Amino acid sequence: MSPLNDLSSIRTFLASRRSASPKAMGEPGPTPEQLSEILNAAVRVPDHGKLTPWRFILFEGGARAEFG
Repeated sequence: MSPLNDLSSIRTFLASRRSASPKAMGEPGPTPEQLSEILNAAVRVPDHGKLTPWRFILFEGGARAEFG
């Protein structure tokens, strides 16, 4: 079996995944490299209308606190 067809680790990850509340999130956030990886994955995941995101808006630093 090809590693691309081995979904067991993906299933394990998704079965154990937990969401966090925004209040539980704090510094440090993801590095620029991690953020790039996250956004590259996110753009490939369509919503239920089979649409893909065409842009992301990042709030960083003081703008994040101001927006929140």
